[in-house]
Amino acid sequence: MTTQPTISEEAIGVWDGRITMRVKVAGAGSPLLYLHPAAGLAWDPFLSHLAERYTVYAPEFPGTSVGDPYAIHQVDDLTDLVLLYEELVRKLGLVKPVVVGQSFGGMLACELAAHFPDVPSALVVLDPIGLWLDEHPVANWIATPADRLPGPARPAAPDQRPHPDRLGPPGQARQRRLGR
Repeated sequence: MTTQPTISEEAIGVWDGRITMRVKVAGAGSPLLYLHPAAGLAWDPFLSHLAERYTVYAPEFPGTSVGDPYAIHQVDDLTDLVLLYEELVRKLGLVKPVVVGQSFGGMLACELAAHFPDVPSALVVLDPIGLWLDEHPVANWIATPADRLPGPARPAAPDQRPHPDRLGPPGQARQRRLGR
């Protein structure tokens, strides 16, 4: 049975002090960097289980820390974010951590490993939202109004949902959502 580890918090200044990254730390063993989903960091039994074998470093994404919602305004794009996290890894003194990313954190973990292949000893992604390609950008679903996102803004009522027989050939619905 996994028990709740003792969790400490570090505040690390990056980008010449423009952003303070809050990092939750627990466990003992080799370093593991956990990059959370866009909704924010929630320490759960999964992280407690990892802390039984690793020292888990779980930074809060800029703008998700309590009391600092505007930190994200210092970050212009995904490249800035990758550079910010690489600096954080260096300032924490992590050498070859296992990097685990979930959802948005999975995409970020892949980008960090692609730009800085010497950072991770291993890369684990859990349900990543995708890799960034300039020709196929990921929608900024946090800042984009719901009616401008691909797909319906809200689920259709059961009587308004198309019957599977009327969806057309495979891929056609996706092409409609992408406006092709």
